[in-house]
Amino acid sequence: MEKYRQEIGARLKKVRRSRNLTQEKFSEMLGISQKHYSEVERGLAGLSVKHLIQISDILSISLDYLLKGTEFTPLPKQLQTNTQMNEIFYSSSAYTQQQMLHLVKIAKEIENHASGYGFESDLTK
Repeated sequence: MEKYRQEIGARLKKVRRSRNLTQEKFSEMLGISQKHYSEVERGLAGLSVKHLIQISDILSISLDYLLKGTEFTPLPKQLQTNTQMNEIFYSSSAYTQQQMLHLVKIAKEIENHASGYGFESDLTK
């Protein structure tokens, strides 16, 4: 079990660093202490399934890569954008997250409305 924790921790560290995230910032995004996250990267502690899924979403990596170490490939531009959006979202307060979701829904309605009239909105470019 310890071997697997060390391997997962090493992969987490590699990807976190590639995203220019500190342990402090990343642990904050996950809602866990920096001390616990440091132990995870060193293979001394594990994570819940909930946190593994959250890490997969935030870093835009597959659970397969995270758990088994399948080859890591650079992210396409869209996934990089998704990663940036996840970083912003998960580092925000619950209130700000609700406001963000509301604004995204409004933007989507505007986009749908504009395309219904044959206009290409700036949101779709």
